Amino acid sequence: MNTAILVLEHPKASTLVEALQPDNTPEIRMKAIGKKVLAVVRGKNLRTVVASCDDLFVNLQIAQEMLSDSEDSIGF
Repeated sequence: MNTAILVLEHPKASTLVEALQPDNTPEIRMKAIGKKVLAVVRGKNLRTVVASCDDLFVNLQIAQEMLSDSEDSIGF
């Protein structure tokens, strides 16, 4: 089993985790710890882990942009 551990710091870490949870496969576990998002990605082979990490990075980027856009539109 191959494992990748990703840590991302964001002021709204729990919101990111909640937003992404429905898109995560069973191989991806995420939780917020303070201002950090902790993601553990597992797979039988390295290609699967890399592909899952890539998907997660794309989803994180979109979620961050959406959070930023929503804050801008309401004056935060």
